[in-house]
Amino acid sequence: MRFIRFAVKLMVVHTATYIAAGMLALHFLYSNGFWDRAVATGSMRPLTSKWVMFGPLFQPVRGFIYALALWPLRDYICSRKYGWLSIWSLFLVFGILGTPGPAPGSMEALIYTQAPFWSQMRGMPEVVLQTLAFSLLVFYWDRMSWEKDKQAAAHSNLTASGRGM
Repeated sequence: MRFIRFAVKLMVVHTATYIAAGMLALHFLYSNGFWDRAVATGSMRPLTSKWVMFGPLFQPVRGFIYALALWPLRDYICSRKYGWLSIWSLFLVFGILGTPGPAPGSMEALIYTQAPFWSQMRGMPEVVLQTLAFSLLVFYWDRMSWEKDKQAAAHSNLTASGRGM
């Protein structure tokens, strides 16, 4: 049951931060025809594409995948004062900069693609800020549940040993 609560939190937080970051990026980063040029070169779908319109509906699945990856690390993350930084570091290192494929802004893309540096860096504020918001919200929201779970476990151990009576 604890994993289900954790997974739902990550699904909600990821979907909300994904949509918010995307809307802000579309307004501030991808204005002045940038998106249209990306569509023209074939690197992005048009905003009118059904895939783009339905994209946010797929995000709870990604949130669930994140929950599967972060669940074994939950005690470590929640027990640290700056546990959110552990989550964010994982995203920055493995999900943004060090991806094994040539995602824009990654080391692989800088080495192996012909996309100009400025073009690859254009979307970095979106993904860096979205993952930061996700990390902070997940950490502070889940930490409250984690502390309650630890208190309940401690109380249960005391009661079982006869010391809590």
